Amino acid sequence: MELWVGVIAVVGTLLGAVVSHSLQSRTARRLHTEALSAETRRELRQAAARLLAAETVLRRLQYDRWAARNAALTERNAADSAALAARSDVIAALAEVQLLTEDGEVRERLADLADATFTLHQASDEEDLAARSHRARAAADGVVDTVGRLIRS
Repeated sequence: MELWVGVIAVVGTLLGAVVSHSLQSRTARRLHTEALSAETRRELRQAAARLLAAETVLRRLQYDRWAARNAALTERNAADSAALAARSDVIAALAEVQLLTEDGEVRERLADLADATFTLHQASDEEDLAARSHRARAAADGVVDTVGRLIRS
């Protein structure tokens, strides 16, 4: 009888140690995931802010590029060069945001923003430019809304 009491005590102690270890491991993983998630959200917020700042600069340069379409060749070339340099900054910022999230809606909003901004200078007249400008601002607002929801969740 004493043997069984000893065996039960040892088994109970081992079982308690296993359960305790399992609970501690689960808690540690959850805390690590929460910390990582908070850091990722912070990085995503910063990357989205950089993207929107770069997109605003590009949008302004696209207006200049559109306005210079009938100007002298040197003025057109200068406007094109400035816009293309700014476009590179937007592409880099887009990639940074895409690396931080796999969210399909965010990626869709990013594609809308890129398309609207990259084609702004192709407007045929002032009315078309105004419509394209509205689309680009709406796309930027869409990025803000979608990334904002993701960051706050």
